[in-house]
Amino acid sequence: MASTPDLSRSELLCDGTYGEVRAAAIQDGSRPASDFYWHLTEKEQASMQALFSSICNDRTLRIASRELFKLVRGSVWEFKRSGSKKVRIFTFRHLNRWWLLSGVKKKENDLEEADIVRALNQMGEAIIVHRLT
Repeated sequence: MASTPDLSRSELLCDGTYGEVRAAAIQDGSRPASDFYWHLTEKEQASMQALFSSICNDRTLRIASRELFKLVRGSVWEFKRSGSKKVRIFTFRHLNRWWLLSGVKKKENDLEEADIVRALNQMGEAIIVHRLT
């Protein structure tokens, strides 16, 4: 029997008609995506918030544009916004929630393998912390 997800250590960043976007906690209690998000400029935050709102209010809980949202590896996706540096926030979906993991700013298009591995590891930790089984 599936347990009820523990939302107490996550941070709600968007609550829409069809779903939510939350910053996930990892095993050390931190929320890397939340820390990353709150250190973005106001313009970058507004741009990411528009993506979060778009996905939460779409019946499929997806964004069609690969320029804005794409599968990275396994179950890890990324929200992307362009500027002088591309803002990327890694995420995964469980039921009607997108759980944010961590973020990076990149000048180039390619992701570093270390960033992908970190996001995959954080996903595993978040699944345990929030009881997403």
